[in-house]
Amino acid sequence: MRVEVFSHLQFLSIRFYTDRRVGELISRLSSDVTLARTSLTNNVALVLSQSVTFVGSLILMLVINWRLTLFILLLAPFVAGSAVFFGRKMRMLSVKVQDILAESNAEAEEALSGIRIVKSFTREDFEIKRYTGLVERTFNAAIKMSFFRSAFGPLITFMAFSSLALILWFWGREVIAGRLTGGQLIAFLVYGINITASVGAFSSLYTQLQEVAGATHRVFELLDEQSEIEDPPGGIEVFSPLGSINFKQVSFAYP
Repeated sequence: MRVEVFSHLQFLSIRFYTDRRVGELISRLSSDVTLARTSLTNNVALVLSQSVTFVGSLILMLVINWRLTLFILLLAPFVAGSAVFFGRKMRMLSVKVQDILAESNAEAEEALSGIRIVKSFTREDFEIKRYTGLVERTFNAAIKMSFFRSAFGPLITFMAFSSLALILWFWGREVIAGRLTGGQLIAFLVYGINITASVGAFSSLYTQLQEVAGATHRVFELLDEQSEIEDPPGGIEVFSPLGSINFKQVSFAYP
């Protein structure tokens, strides 16, 4: 992805770079791609293992008692709805954090690359203050994102174990009615805990993927950029040009 983004940037027109700061582009090329890589590589194994656990436990629960299984599945929409709500918040906050981080990187790049000008006008304190303000904004946005991430885990855990409490109550009625034996009850409890853990893991994974979506959205924005100057269709490639060049009706202007 890094190579693709860097290669794409090489062929964009100069006009694109007049509207962008180099520090911001480097931030997208480095930190945004790193966030996507870290999250995806860490979660691939989790997705596979939890998927196998969830499907296997669900099949065994259906074999043991389909009525109880349907009762458990009725609770799933509440967990899924919470995951969607928190996921959207995490995606918006992730974009905000990456935007401010890119802005701070651009500020650092400008200040350091123009350090002679900064020192000539004794603007060191001004640059420090401006950069510090951007870092503090990044920190505050990251704290808010951590708050939502931290609140989501306990909420899902609370809902999961509340569901298990309701399921145990329902199980007791099934045992009393003779539709479920003690051994089936224990087996069902084990599989129920497996499914609860899988749902919690999937919900957490969903919020993390929403964070990644916020970062990759910024990367794909660059890939979607089109150069203003392109070769015409059917253009002839000149390998060894000879002769002189005459400029006619050529103009130049700043935007």
